[in-house]
Amino acid sequence: LKVVLGDIGVSVVTAENGRVALDRLASQDFDIVFMDVQMPEMDGYTAARLMREKNYSLPIIAMTADAMVGAEQKCLDAGYSEYMAKPIDIDLLVNRLAEHLSGEPVAETEAATLSPITADQAPALDALPDEPDKIVSSLPMTNPKFRNIVEKFVTRLGDQLAAIDSAWNQRDYTELKRLGHWLKGSAGSVGFTQFVEPARAFEQFAIDKADAHIPDAIQKLHSIYSRIDVEPEQKAQPVLEIVKPLKGYVIPEKLTSRYLETKPKLRPIIGKFISQLSARCDVVEAAVTIKDFHEIEKFGYWLKASGGSAGFSAFTEPARDLENYAKEKQLDSIKHAVGVIRLLNSRIVTTDVE
Repeated sequence: LKVVLGDIGVSVVTAENGRVALDRLASQDFDIVFMDVQMPEMDGYTAARLMREKNYSLPIIAMTADAMVGAEQKCLDAGYSEYMAKPIDIDLLVNRLAEHLSGEPVAETEAATLSPITADQAPALDALPDEPDKIVSSLPMTNPKFRNIVEKFVTRLGDQLAAIDSAWNQRDYTELKRLGHWLKGSAGSVGFTQFVEPARAFEQFAIDKADAHIPDAIQKLHSIYSRIDVEPEQKAQPVLEIVKPLKGYVIPEKLTSRYLETKPKLRPIIGKFISQLSARCDVVEAAVTIKDFHEIEKFGYWLKASGGSAGFSAFTEPARDLENYAKEKQLDSIKHAVGVIRLLNSRIVTTDVE
């Protein structure tokens, strides 16, 4: 997360555990705290409670891979302000920062130069190739800042896998658990969700000291790593197949953010959303091709939240429908909803975004 936050212009100070975080707060001023709930020496729950007892009123955002019922309330009871489930969605993270910080968000260079997208430039739903052997980040790799984040992660991941091999040779189960927990939370945050479930299983094997399963789990992680492609081929973009809007959807001739004039500080966020939407549409279309309903549902959830946050309420209903269709695995309805979202995307007017 330090790389992600640093690349959007946020000054970051890190702490390796809750006790160090308390020391940092005592020695300098901060605007916001992002804190894992699982840390050595002093966990996040204890640290958050002590921060509140010391009358620190700044936002404290929990980060946890625990998605069980009651996890959020446990964080709130401890003193956290909010809860974010791992893998961390970068767009939601940026939106949270925009809400909490009084400073103006750092503008993306790309956001200032975006040109309107026309319908004949968007790709067809069924024309994307299926390349299951390659793994690419779901972040928009055409954006240099996101490419830098992904490349740094891939480099670090290679080092961490070597550390996993070393820890296994030494039967250091504590270190294996720590590395598995790191991978479980970090990989999805940079667009590699393929690691999340294998890393979760690996972490549990380390906790259980399940020697019979750990070698295969490590091999699985190495196998996924070997399939990463940080420079996917640029495919030709076929013409969009226009779909008839579903009943009840509003498809305006031109689509602009309602915040452009009323909330000028959000313009960089609007530009980021527009920039990422096209790239994420490409990802979800590929997911439709291989019937990856989890990825489709994740896209619907992201768009439902991020579209409204960026002032594009027209996306909310089709995004919500898409999320539900993915849960029910209704492929025809999914294709229709994705087509509607593509059509809405093609009508976004971006020339006023700064």
